[in-house]
Amino acid sequence: MPTQAQTPRTNPDGDTIIVTGKSLNEEDARAQSLDFIRSAAAEPVGGQFARWNRPICPKVIGIDRPLAAAVEDKVRTIASEAGAELGKLGCKANLLIVFTDDAGGQMRAIVKERPRLLGNMPAAEREALIDDQRAVRWWYGTKIEGADGKQAGSMSPMLLGGVIAGGSGFETGDSPNIIDSRHATLIGTKVRATMVDAGVLIDVDRAEGHTLDAVAAYVSMVSLARVKLSVEPAGGETILNLFSRPAGQSTIKDLTQQDRAFLAALYKVRADRNKRAQRGAIVAEMVKSLSQR
Repeated sequence: MPTQAQTPRTNPDGDTIIVTGKSLNEEDARAQSLDFIRSAAAEPVGGQFARWNRPICPKVIGIDRPLAAAVEDKVRTIASEAGAELGKLGCKANLLIVFTDDAGGQMRAIVKERPRLLGNMPAAEREALIDDQRAVRWWYGTKIEGADGKQAGSMSPMLLGGVIAGGSGFETGDSPNIIDSRHATLIGTKVRATMVDAGVLIDVDRAEGHTLDAVAAYVSMVSLARVKLSVEPAGGETILNLFSRPAGQSTIKDLTQQDRAFLAALYKVRADRNKRAQRGAIVAEMVKSLSQR
C-alpha cells in the first residue's frame, strides 16, 4: 500500500508547512512519471528537453519590493533544490516575472510590438498566451548549443531585453543555430537545448484568493522547466493544478513530491542526449524518488 511521506519546509514568511506525498511501487511511479511528462512537458527543442544550463537570475516587478523579494527567494530556493545554478544577488535578470492587473492587454501589446515573440509557438500555445482568462502565462527563449556550452551556433537568440518602454512587457526571440553534430551517436548528440531567458506574466485579479507563496511555487515550476502553456496535467498531484479550481478549493499550495522529483531529475540527467534517452533517464530518477525503497 502507498505510504504518506511528510517533508517539513519553510515558506518565505518563515512559517513551517508540510509537503505530503505518496510513496508508490516502482510500476505505478513509472507510469505516473511518464503520464506527467507527456501531459506537462512542452515539446522538446531540437529533440531535447531544454533546461537552464547557465545561472538563473530572477527579477520580480509589479508588486511591493518586500513581496517581490519573497517571490524571488522562493524561485531561488526551488531552483537550488532542483540542482540548477543561480546567479549572484544583483545579477542581470534573465527570468523576468511581472505582476499586473491587465495581463491580457499587456500581452496583446507585447505581441503587436514584438511579433517574433510567438514566431515558433504552435497555434494552440499562441492562443493560450493571449487568452484573457489565464491567471498566469509564460514563454521561453531557447537555443541549441554545444554539449560543453562553448560551441556556438551561427546565430544566437536575443536575450530577454527586460521591460519595454512604459513597462508593457518583454523582448525575446529565437534564431536558428547551426551545430556540427557529425560525431553524435544514437544516444549522445554533442549538443544541448538551453533555456537562455524566460518571461512570466501574472494577472493579479485572476490570481486573487491564492496565497503569494502558492503563486510563487507555480511560477517556479513553469520557470525552471519548459511547461506547456495549455497544460492539463494528468499524472498525479502537481502545483500545475493550482488554477484548475476556484481559489480556496485547491488542496495543493506548494510543489508536490512529484514536481520536485521531476525538476531534480531534469537537472541531474545528461543534457546532451536525445529525447528518448533523456526521458528514460528522467523517469528512472523520478521512480527512485517516488517509489518505496
